[in-house]
Amino acid sequence: MRRDVDRAYAGFGELDDEARVDTILGRIDAESDLSRDASYRAIWAENIRVVMDSPDGVTFDNLAWGARWDVDPSDVVAPTLLWYGGADEPCPPAHGLWYADRIPGSELVLIPGARHLDVIDGHWPEVLAGLLRNWES
Repeated sequence: MRRDVDRAYAGFGELDDEARVDTILGRIDAESDLSRDASYRAIWAENIRVVMDSPDGVTFDNLAWGARWDVDPSDVVAPTLLWYGGADEPCPPAHGLWYADRIPGSELVLIPGARHLDVIDGHWPEVLAGLLRNWES
C-alpha cells in the first residue's frame, strides 16, 4: 500500500501548492463548488504538505479498502452513521450499503446527487446533528 501511495504522490515535490491541489481534487471531485473555494483549497494545500512530509496516514487510510481488516464490522457496537453521496465516484453508495449490511444498528444517510467533496465537507450541520443525536441517546 505504501508503494501505491508513493506512486500516487510521485512528482508532487516539483509542483507548487496550486498544482498539487488541482491534481488531488481533479482525482477526487473536480466538479464540486468546494474545489474552487480559496479557503477550502488552502486547507487541502496544507494537508498535502503534511502528506508529503510523511505519507503514513494516507497509507493507513488506504489499507481500509486495499488490505485485510483486523476487525470484523459486525463487531462494531458504537453508534455508526454512514454518509454517502448518490454521485460519489471515489466512495460510491454501494460502499455504504456494504457497511450498513455489516455494522449492526448503523444508519446509512444517502444524499441524492451529492459528489465526494460535497458529502465530506458540504453537510457538517447535518453530520454534527447526527453525532449529537447519537451522543445523547
